[in-house]
Amino acid sequence: PLVYVRLPHRLRARHVRIVECLLDMNRAGHRDAVWQCIKLCQDVREHGHVSRYVVALKGYPGISELKPSTRTGERGGARVYLFWLADGRPVLVNAEFKADGDGPNEALIEEAYDALIAVKTGRLKL
Repeated sequence: PLVYVRLPHRLRARHVRIVECLLDMNRAGHRDAVWQCIKLCQDVREHGHVSRYVVALKGYPGISELKPSTRTGERGGARVYLFWLADGRPVLVNAEFKADGDGPNEALIEEAYDALIAVKTGRLKL
């Protein structure tokens, strides 16, 4: 099963953070990226750590991203940031659409890392 989070400083938010991101992407006209994020999440739900879309992020221990694999011919700017619980469940934190040639949104990666630290230190219960 997939696990979702609200950010530690926004526990009363209407939606979990990844849903907020997907809604924002949809409003910005990136519907294909939203569907791609959903497909990535379905794959990680089915395959867990061995999903072909999981890539560990350098510089952020414990944080991974789901991104389309160029090995399968799929390309695109959809990204989902997540971390793993000790029991192996993925915690989906947030998502973004990245235009070709753009770097990742560091603020979103830091959000994911902050959520990971909050869970590990007990400030955020899942």
